[in-house]
Amino acid sequence: MSVGARASRAMFRTLLASSVLWLSGCITREGEPPAHFPAPLYDSGCPVISGSYRLQLDAGSQGSLSEAWFGPQTATSVSLSIDDDPDEQQWRMTWYRDPVIYEAEITALRKAEPKRFQQWIREARLMLEPLSSRYQSDREQAMRALANLGPTPELRLHGHKWSCEDGWYVDWQGDKAVRMTADVADGLLIQLDTETRSELGIWCGDGCKGIPYYLDIQSRWLRLSPVAKPAAWYPPEVPFAVEDVGVTHYDDRDVRVTALRERLLAALSDQMQLISLEEWPDHIALSIFIDGMASLPDMTDWLRDQPEIESVTQSSRMQMSGNRVRIVLEIRFKR
Repeated sequence: MSVGARASRAMFRTLLASSVLWLSGCITREGEPPAHFPAPLYDSGCPVISGSYRLQLDAGSQGSLSEAWFGPQTATSVSLSIDDDPDEQQWRMTWYRDPVIYEAEITALRKAEPKRFQQWIREARLMLEPLSSRYQSDREQAMRALANLGPTPELRLHGHKWSCEDGWYVDWQGDKAVRMTADVADGLLIQLDTETRSELGIWCGDGCKGIPYYLDIQSRWLRLSPVAKPAAWYPPEVPFAVEDVGVTHYDDRDVRVTALRERLLAALSDQMQLISLEEWPDHIALSIFIDGMASLPDMTDWLRDQPEIESVTQSSRMQMSGNRVRIVLEIRFKR
């Protein structure tokens, strides 16, 4: 439905309610939000509902998420992030799956279908690794492509925003409406309305409606609490360079790479998150996440002190969300 059509529909409902009041003043509303639910943040215009929300209803909620039209993916997800830019006409929503279930699916795929797993993990690295020539900056597109090969950690969708009424987004389907807004405690407040109308029947040909003289609105309330937005998922470390189709196991690599990886994790796991340690024809590429740059000098000094290493140079740096930094170090072994 177009924005104009939604606005016209909202205006029609306003006029309809006014007509009911003019005819008899008989509008009844039933259903108040639980007393412990925070108040709505907005009371006019369009709200901004950007945030991350736990997909488990707060205590006292009066319904189910399936009634709020969040989609079937909600059943297998633990949180929902909404990007609601006031200057855009569409929302962007991301459903994040339970990481325990997701990791179990990866393990099952690796054990049951090793060849398919190798294809899945390689494509994941090529699509989501910023240093790859096939990196897709559109994560929504990358996740759709990855889903054709195996499990994905999230589902990203976008769609047109609903119409706005008095600080709420509203979507009508027949006599039922879902309303959403942010509350003063950074949660997502949802109101489910069901209308029952009594009308004076008139005949004026097909498609005519009667004149309403009584309107009853039953409201129920749901709330989702705010949660921290999950960190973006990157494929697990793999024992091969993404462009090298011949190396698929650690056993195929220089034994010094395996030994270095073990010492690296033992010595520095509290300072960094290992993304990959990949063997290339003329060097080793170490990819890590670190929180800020303060610890990097100590890490590079530790690497240079290892007996098999000749040189360590930083080949790239990428600022991630918050204070997190993606670092790639180029390591060369002694001959």
